Order: sequence, then structure tokens, then C-alpha cells
Amino acid sequence: MIETIIGNVDTKTAKDLETRLDRLVTEGVRDLTLDFAGVPFIASSGLRVILKVGKTLKGLGGSLKIVGPNSTVREVFRISGFDMLFHIE
Repeated sequence: MIETIIGNVDTKTAKDLETRLDRLVTEGVRDLTLDFAGVPFIASSGLRVILKVGKTLKGLGGSLKIVGPNSTVREVFRISGFDMLFHIE
């Protein structure tokens, strides 16, 4: 399943994103692709949400993939080591 994320992922929006992704997992989604083409910025609170859902999916035999991040978001993923944890296109 592809889930499109729009706007900054920061302390103001991370909880809503977490709720949205948790609902998908509860509904049975196991292989999730997050489309980050519309995300100009991600903060540590957003990274925490992605890490949590990624670990949950892995524990359920699923996977998390991230596609379309801009150069700024891609650099945050690289610095935080997310490029070693998740498939990023």
C-alpha cells in the first residue's frame, strides 16, 4: 500500500501521522510505502514515528519503504541512519 504524506512532519503533525499509520497496520497493512514527495521537512518527532511503524511492520513480517524524498529530507534520513534501516528511493 502507498500512503502519501503531505507537508512538514514535525512536532505539530507527527502524532496525526502516527495515528494514521497505526490505523493502517491495525487494518492489516503489512507492506507500506510512504510517498514523501510532498514533504519539505522532517523533524526528529517524525523520524520516531517512521522508526516505530517500521519496527512494527518488520515484527509482523512486513516492510516499510520510503519513496520520493527531496534532497533535504533524504539528507536527514542519511544522517539519522534511516538509509541503512529502510529502503529509500
